Parts: sequence; C-alpha cells; structure tokens
Amino acid sequence: MTNRNDYPRQDLVRPTMSPTATSSWPLTPIDRYAFQWVIQGTWVFDTPLDPDALRHGLARLLDAYPILCGRAAGSRIEWRPDGVPLVETTDSTLGVADFGSMCVDATSLAQRVSPGLIRRGLAPLLTVKLTHIREGCVLAICCSHACLDGNGFYTMARNLSRAATGRPFAPPLFDRPAPREKARSRRQVARAAREAGWHRLNLLDVLRFAVARRGVHDRAFVARFSPAALQRCRQTLAHEAACPRLSTTSALLAHVAHCVATMLELPVGDRFNVSFLVDQRERLTSLTADFARNAVSAVATSPLAARASAAEIAARLHERLEPLLAKPSQELDAIASLTAEVAARYLPYSTIPLSGLPRRRPTLFYTNSFAKLPVYDLDFGGASRPVRPVRAIPHNLGDQIVVWPAPPAAGGLEVYFSGPLARAVARVADTDAWWSELRRFDEPR
Repeated sequence: MTNRNDYPRQDLVRPTMSPTATSSWPLTPIDRYAFQWVIQGTWVFDTPLDPDALRHGLARLLDAYPILCGRAAGSRIEWRPDGVPLVETTDSTLGVADFGSMCVDATSLAQRVSPGLIRRGLAPLLTVKLTHIREGCVLAICCSHACLDGNGFYTMARNLSRAATGRPFAPPLFDRPAPREKARSRRQVARAAREAGWHRLNLLDVLRFAVARRGVHDRAFVARFSPAALQRCRQTLAHEAACPRLSTTSALLAHVAHCVATMLELPVGDRFNVSFLVDQRERLTSLTADFARNAVSAVATSPLAARASAAEIAARLHERLEPLLAKPSQELDAIASLTAEVAARYLPYSTIPLSGLPRRRPTLFYTNSFAKLPVYDLDFGGASRPVRPVRAIPHNLGDQIVVWPAPPAAGGLEVYFSGPLARAVARVADTDAWWSELRRFDEPR
C-alpha cells in the first residue's frame, strides 16, 4: 500500500510575464506588523485536481498578482523573477472523511515558511501545496499577511481556480492612495488618540501578551448553526433588542458573546467588550472593492455588564456597527487614518481594549467573521462538471471567536474558539446546561 509522501515534487512557478507597471510596493506600518502572520487556506476536494492545470493557473494568477512574486526588502516588497513554490505530494493514510468540523489544525498539509525568513526577504511570500489523498486531494495555500488580508486572500484563491480553468477574473489593485493630510507630530497623534478615547497599552500588558502567546493558536470547534437556527436567532434578538435591521452575523455574535461570558463565569462587577473587524473597502472613498491588501479596522463595543443579555449585546453591537457600514463612512475613515498615524509612530494606543485579551478570563471577546468572504467559491471544474471544495478548514491566526461558513452541503455558520476560550470550552461537560443555552435556537426536537 502507498504510504505517506511517496513522491514529493516541488516546482518553482513563475509568471508568464514581468510586471508592466509597478514592481515595488511600499509597506505601511500595519503591513509590516502583519509579517508575523501567515494566512493558510486549506480546501478539501472529493475529486483530484489536475496538477498541470494548477501550475498553469498559478502562473497566470501571478501575472495579475505580481506582488506575490516578490520578496520583502525593508519597508517594501520588491518583485523578483524567482517564482513561487508549488509542492505536490501524496498521503493515502488520509481520506475526505478525516476532515470534518473537528479537524481544526491543517498546518502539516501546507508548505509553511517561517514569518521571520519572510520578513528578512529570505523566503517567498506565497506557497502552494497539493496533497493527493484517498478519493480526492487537499489544496493548501499560504501567504504572508503583509501582502493580503482575509478578503484579499480568499478572493485570490477563488481567482486561482478561475485562472486554472481558463476563466477570466478581475485583476486586483495593490497601490495605496497617498495620504490626504499633512503628517502630524508624535505628540499630536498621541493627543488625538487620547481624545478619541483609544486604549493605551502599558508594559504589564506587553508581558501578559508574551506569556499568553504560546497557547493563543489552540483552537476548538464549538457548534454549527443551521440556516434555520440563524434565522430564529436573528428574529428573536432583533425583536428583543428593538433592532429590526440587526444583521444575522451581529445576532450570532451577540448570542455567542453572551454564552462566552456565562462560560467564563465573570464576576458580577466585571465588564467586557466585544470587538469585530470592519472591511474598509468602499466604505473609505479611497478604497475600491478590488483593493487586495490589508484594509480592515478593529472596533469594539462600549463595556457591557458581565450578566448582559444577548439582546443587550446585540443592541450595542448594532449601535456601534451601523455608522461604520455606511458607504462612505466618515467615522471609519477617521479611525483608519488615525490607526495609520498611530502605527507609523509606534504609539501604544489601540481602538480596542487589548489589555483584556491575554487573560485566563478575557474581558475582550475578539471576534472575526468570514461569513461573507468567498471561502467556498473555488471551482476547478467546468460549467457541466464543477469541482468545488467539500470542506474549507479555518485558518488559525489566534482570533478568539471565529465565525466560519459551513460547507455548502450543510449550510449555515460554524463557530470556533481559540486560546483561553478553547481551553475553557474543553472544560465544559457534555451534559452541562451551558450547551442547551448555546443551542437554544436549534430546530425544535
């Protein structure tokens, strides 16, 4: 019988042409900070992919994504002709059935590169690995977060499938607009952050982050919410919170945050915040929908009582989120501009209370929703025979609460916990009433 990794093969895939316009991309301080993360997308297919078509598609993709051919060079990314590694291997010990919702760690299936090597320009920004398994294959793509954010990454993966099948796709934008205003001094920026009510980090907070860093990537699958359960959750909380425009994602986050506060048994006098990420595309007049690089802002609710109901959390989420979703949003524009200034001057201020994160009982619930991203939009087949993933494994960047699209065949959304929350939920007995509260919107039995 064939055993693990019988025929590993690595190719360097190069674009079909040199870049005709930009071949050097400046990095913002936020981009440089993001060098510490590598985004890994992992897709399971129940049918094999054609490796030659994948190679040709990757070359075609790199024509439209020249930044991914580059190497880090100080505060820039410089285009190189070196190419991108594509590894092909096999592992017949694995089958499609091994990749259920409980499979939350797929790092061994990727060609992962050290973020330190990437930052020093000694490693590629993008790697691709195709693993043949029983009944199908696993496609794993790794990309430095300095190049793309989640929206840009999953759009890129969708475009790879289109490139591999010869279909057209819209080239993304990588050039950032120039700052509109004159740069302010460090003192002026610090004063602006304080006046805006931003949170200051101190040395103790930094030490807590260093201690907590090792376990932050532990992850646990918590629950799947069916489309019907999501509808009941939204309708119930929209009514109880008197928010008829409450979104499904906000309702789910409010419900989960309420359950997290209960699970942690926060003392009555404690307060917590719920943070979330807002995509800046089209909400800032300077960023269009096809911008691919880092373009998100972290925002949090005002403090909530430890015993706040899901409806109270939903109302607070909606109140904070609604003005930021306007197109354009002046408030989001101000947050993004000040964030860039704070990062450029390495000031210890944040839009969200990060000091509440590295604790055994966190008082900041850091959420990240991928519900609206094209996670499952890959198709390596044709119009008459689509070849789509049956499972996409969430990438693991340490976000405390991740909302992830469930496989299309099942529908709905999945929730994952990381770090202290993953460890806390592992201590909850299967028979505990907490699970009944979490699943209160499931179909009636």
